[in-house]
Amino acid sequence: MALKMVKSLLGHSLKKSEAGCPEEASSSPLVAFECTPSISSEGLGGQRPFPEQAVPLESSVVQPVAVEALEQSELKAELKALRKFVKLACVALRAETARSAEAQAAAGEARSKTVVLQARVAALSEELAQARAQNDVIHANLVALRTAMLERETESERTIAGLEDELRRTCEAVGLCENDRERFHYVLALNGQEGSLPRSVLASDPESHLYKMYGGEWDYARNAEGRAIVTCHPHRWAPIVEYLATGAIPAERDPALLAQARYWNLQGLVNGLEALTPRGLFRSVLELEDSLSPGGLLGGFMERASINLSANRWLELTTA
Repeated sequence: MALKMVKSLLGHSLKKSEAGCPEEASSSPLVAFECTPSISSEGLGGQRPFPEQAVPLESSVVQPVAVEALEQSELKAELKALRKFVKLACVALRAETARSAEAQAAAGEARSKTVVLQARVAALSEELAQARAQNDVIHANLVALRTAMLERETESERTIAGLEDELRRTCEAVGLCENDRERFHYVLALNGQEGSLPRSVLASDPESHLYKMYGGEWDYARNAEGRAIVTCHPHRWAPIVEYLATGAIPAERDPALLAQARYWNLQGLVNGLEALTPRGLFRSVLELEDSLSPGGLLGGFMERASINLSANRWLELTTA
C-alpha cells in the first residue's frame, strides 16, 4: 500500500514538471491560483498534503520575478513535504517488507515443520504396522502356548492320578510286606506244614535261636519261597509254639521235647521240663537228650533223615 502511495506522488510530480505554470495567470486581474498539482487523497490516506491556496494579486501588473520566486518557494516547500512523505513511505515500506519476510520465513518454517511432521507420521505409521504385526505373532504364540499348557496340565493330571494310584498300591504292598516282615514264616521239614509266627510271639524269648533266626543273627536253611525249614517233629513243634505264645509248660515230661527246647535255646521251657523230671532219671534223660540233640549221634541221624524227607516232600510238591 505504501508503494502505491509513493508511485502516485511521483506521478503527480512528473506531470507538474512537464506542464509547468501557465503564463495567463500572471496577467489576469482575478485571483490567481498556484500551479501545484494536488496529491490524491487516495495516496495519502484521505488527506491532502498540500491544500490549494489562493494568492491574491494586486490590480497592478505582477512582476515575473516575484511570481517565479513565489513558485520556487512553494515548490521547495512541496518538495520538502514530498521528501518527508517519501521517507515515511519508505519506512512503512521497509516495515511492510520486514513483515512480509517474517511471514515468508514463518511460512517456510511451517512448511519445514509440516514436512518433518509428515515424515514422523509416516515413520510412526510404519512402526505401528510393525507393532501390530508383532502383536499378532505374539498373540498367536500365546494362544499356542495356552493350548500346550492346557494339554500339558491335562497330561500332568493324568500322570499324577496314575502315580497316586501306583503310590497307593505300593503303600498297600509295603504294608503287606511290613506285615509279612513282622512274622516268621516257616515250613516243617517232616510233613511240609507251613505257618508263621508274629514277631511279638518270638520276642517273648529273645535269646532263643528262633528269634535270632528271625532277626538274621543265626543262619538257617530256606526253601524256594524264603520260608525257614524247621526240622522239629510236628508233635514237638506245637508245644514250642504254645510256649512262645502263652508261656505254658506241658504237664507231662517229654525227653524229646526237652531236647528240642535245648536245641532252640528256649530256656524257660527247658527249666519247666527239667522240673518235671525225677532226679534219679535226670542223668539218663540228659544222655537221651544229648543223643537226640542235633549234635548227637541219634539227633544227627534224625536231622539228616528229616532234611531228606523235607527235600523229597518239596520235590513232590514242585513236580506235581
